Amino acid sequence: MTRFCSSCGSSLSLQLPPGEDRERHCCNNCGDIHFINPRIVVASIIDAGGKVLLCQRSIPPRKGYWTLPGGFMECGETMEQAAEREVLEETGAGIDIDSIYMLCEQPDVSEVYLIYRGRPRSLELMLGPECIDAGWFDASEIPWNSLAFPLIAEVLRNYFHDRCSSGALPVRSSRRHPGRGLITSPDNITTVTSLSQGIRRVHFTHVGEPPDGYF
Repeated sequence: MTRFCSSCGSSLSLQLPPGEDRERHCCNNCGDIHFINPRIVVASIIDAGGKVLLCQRSIPPRKGYWTLPGGFMECGETMEQAAEREVLEETGAGIDIDSIYMLCEQPDVSEVYLIYRGRPRSLELMLGPECIDAGWFDASEIPWNSLAFPLIAEVLRNYFHDRCSSGALPVRSSRRHPGRGLITSPDNITTVTSLSQGIRRVHFTHVGEPPDGYF
């Protein structure tokens, strides 16, 4: 969290500005309001003939565990560009995005998650600094007991189930009920290719478990 004003350098404190319904970080000198907004995280299910791409993390949290390639969106890029960049940075794989697979929100850590599905342009991999290892896994080869986070297991279970089902893959939403963990369900819509369509047509629900720095 920023402790000093980016306009004048003075300290910030929590205040209730006029017209606001919640406390904000405000400058004690010039009065500027410093808004803290949710961050966008993108990840990708890259499918090569039934095998999906997983990365073994070389950084905390959950160092040494496996996850989907992904990370935080950067300023100046679209979400699809962010997904492509993260896969390239972590595994060296160029990809083509097909569509959104899951839309969800994580209010307890103020992050929004967008999971794409896509295809590799090549099966060759070149590890980036955030990966110990990377590889292609079918459902029987997934290191289920060594996945970094419960959400990753939930996403992969649903994906392999959907892939074996007839018809278009659904766009899924995921939520967390207190005491009940993750609950994931498909939205009965055909696959959409743009985020704007997805936002209009998919109900966002809560997804649990991942801490800050989830991917």
